[in-house]
Amino acid sequence: MRVDIEKLLPHVEKPGRYLGHEENTIVKEKARVRMALAYPDIYELGMSNQGIQVLYHIINNLSEYSCERVFAPAKDMERLMKETNTPLFTLETKSRVSDFDLFGFTLEYELDYVNILTMLDLANIPFKREERWEESPIIIAGGSCVYNPLPLREIFDVFFIGEAEEGIIEILDIIAKGKTEKAGRRAIIERLAKVDGVYAPGISHKVTRRTVPVMRYDYIPVKPVVPLINITQNRMTLEIARGCTRGCRFCQAGIIYRPVREIPENDALKATREIFNNTGFDEISLLSLSASDYRGLKSLMFKLTEQFKQKRVSISLPSLRIESLDEELLNLIKNIRKSSITVAIEAATQRLRDVINKDYPEDSIEKGIDLAFQLGWKRVKLYFMIGLPTETDEDILAIPKLLNKIGNRWRRKSIKVTISPFIPRPFTPFEREEQISMDEVKRREDMILRELRARNVTISFREPEVAFLEGVFARGDDRLNDVLIDVWKSGERMSAWTETFDYSLWERAFVKNNVEPESYLCKINGELPWEFIKFVDKKFLEREYEKAKKAETTSDCRRDICHICGLCDGSIAGEIKREVVKEYRAFVPRKPKIRLKSSSYKPKVRVRYKKDGVGKFISHLDTIRLFKRAIIRTNLPVKYSEGFNPKMNLAFGPPLPIGVTGTNEYFDMELEHLFSNDLVKSINGFLPDFLQLYEARIIKQRVESLNSAINLAIYEISGDVSVDESRLTGVMHTERNGKSRDFALTKYIYSYKADGTFEIGLNLFKDTNVNILDFFAYLLNTERETILDRKIVRKGLFIRNGDNILTPMDVI
Repeated sequence: MRVDIEKLLPHVEKPGRYLGHEENTIVKEKARVRMALAYPDIYELGMSNQGIQVLYHIINNLSEYSCERVFAPAKDMERLMKETNTPLFTLETKSRVSDFDLFGFTLEYELDYVNILTMLDLANIPFKREERWEESPIIIAGGSCVYNPLPLREIFDVFFIGEAEEGIIEILDIIAKGKTEKAGRRAIIERLAKVDGVYAPGISHKVTRRTVPVMRYDYIPVKPVVPLINITQNRMTLEIARGCTRGCRFCQAGIIYRPVREIPENDALKATREIFNNTGFDEISLLSLSASDYRGLKSLMFKLTEQFKQKRVSISLPSLRIESLDEELLNLIKNIRKSSITVAIEAATQRLRDVINKDYPEDSIEKGIDLAFQLGWKRVKLYFMIGLPTETDEDILAIPKLLNKIGNRWRRKSIKVTISPFIPRPFTPFEREEQISMDEVKRREDMILRELRARNVTISFREPEVAFLEGVFARGDDRLNDVLIDVWKSGERMSAWTETFDYSLWERAFVKNNVEPESYLCKINGELPWEFIKFVDKKFLEREYEKAKKAETTSDCRRDICHICGLCDGSIAGEIKREVVKEYRAFVPRKPKIRLKSSSYKPKVRVRYKKDGVGKFISHLDTIRLFKRAIIRTNLPVKYSEGFNPKMNLAFGPPLPIGVTGTNEYFDMELEHLFSNDLVKSINGFLPDFLQLYEARIIKQRVESLNSAINLAIYEISGDVSVDESRLTGVMHTERNGKSRDFALTKYIYSYKADGTFEIGLNLFKDTNVNILDFFAYLLNTERETILDRKIVRKGLFIRNGDNILTPMDVI
């Protein structure tokens, strides 16, 4: 059953979150097994999760199975869905999630748990597995959080522990066979419990983590879904390696993603070419827990730079170690565009770094940051932790001391610092350690702020209450299931977001269920709740803990000997040490060009386009991004600006408000030289149907910019329109964001007519203009919300000089 959401979209803050219609989506009306793949947070975060893209790619490449996406609605959308009895729906076909065979969640953050219940509620699926009926989808969870599934044990039917690229196919096969045999829901779950990596509460007693032996090329989502709106990680992403053997003792990911596996350099080059051709993104992010440990990283970076230098595609490495920052690597990164440098330092004293096995030398921190600033970076981002085992006030005070030293040396640079409380997590050497209290977190934060002097250093802290709850659910047990349900029923939503997080609701839920949350933060003795999950050698974790207490480090096994963690056969021990370095031409940074004054002609093109249909729900900035990605994918010789971060030289006319379509919109584009092919056809081939070019003409003379020249807009509103003509000469009063304004409408109204539809011409000014939705609401003497339900079209933009009215195409 298709869910009708069209009437809801005009009334939510960001309707683009719920549209679907993105490039590279796959729609299958029929399939043997249908899976709704969920991320329990808003679209912008869910679409930034690489795991979602990987599973979507793998499942939809199988002809008999389908995968559709669904994300947690924001609070405004949830409210509307409840008011209108609109069920939770998928983006691809707007189908009810309750009609799917499998409803799968990727769980990466404990404070997203409350959103799981929001999604189940909107899907009309009972919260607890024992209360579900035969027709309910099977509810499954995977991701890093399920390494302690107990706080969600009563909510999910099954958990998948480990890497799902192969396991998900087995799961779908079992469900397909069960449906053919008309097996019951319980029987299918019992069959799933026999799959390696699957834990079914009440059925399974032990489970072994599942991994994939190699990173196969066909697992790479080379045709990822491209969002219509801006998201948190709006770029190409390629996982170049999985796993890490550095052995940071606080890091859960460093254990659960072992062993280390890398994709071959040729696969990386091929995949990035395909992803670029299928998306038009101008940045590549090379994902890995420790990108600088990828063998042949500089060779890969050099070849990527050569591959994309004509397209101005930049390369980012989000997980660099400070000691890996040398001049050659930084020059490779900055060759196209300088993004910020991000480094996780974690601890500011050598002793504490030895405790956590963050084994870089003392002087490498300052050397790495100095080098980045010397090579032109304007800002760096640094991460520290507080509350680490054995931490003293001396360790805390070393943080502002280091920041003051760097900040004072580089006064014109920006240093952004994030400081987070340490959270002990399962399957790490510190899994039994205590977590410091909220009061102690605040005390240590205050110490840092009191000693910070450098004005160019900005520090952000994680809220102590948020860290407290993370720790509770990271090591919690099944008593937390009812706490979670009760806090949701009391109104808690989107706990990961500061503006919606309400700690008092959590406090009441703990009291109601007789749960002392502080007990989960204490040092743990005896058996651990998650020990039924088998993979890492317990003795390895115990050895590492003992070494931490002595501030002894453990070497990286890829550079030394095997430390018997139990997560591989030992064959990777020493592989970097014995690796033959791949030969490649050493990178020589480009010399700055000496720019001479030149009269050389750079042609400009004026483009007329339309934006209709669902395009009215896409913001102006997101529309510009769609155009840029489309243009990048053509061979257009578009001109870029000079300077630190080159930008495509595009200049748009007045923006369309969200909720309004436009039949004659304009932008100007500067080229390096004339283009022989059909520009309109070239660009339209990479644009969605709701955004299409009509014509493009060379600008043959000097003209004003579109925003300066255009001073008249014609709007049309459909439906029965009754206008009180006295309002045409009235004063419109508006209040927005705490500010009130009055508009004398005779200044703004150029013309109007009402003959079945209502058409009005509005004068546009450089300093201030009326909001078209407020204007129509005032004119029709109705609420702004009512106006949103009408069809509003901007029919044209014009340049008026007295009685002479021209289109922007007429003046070039």
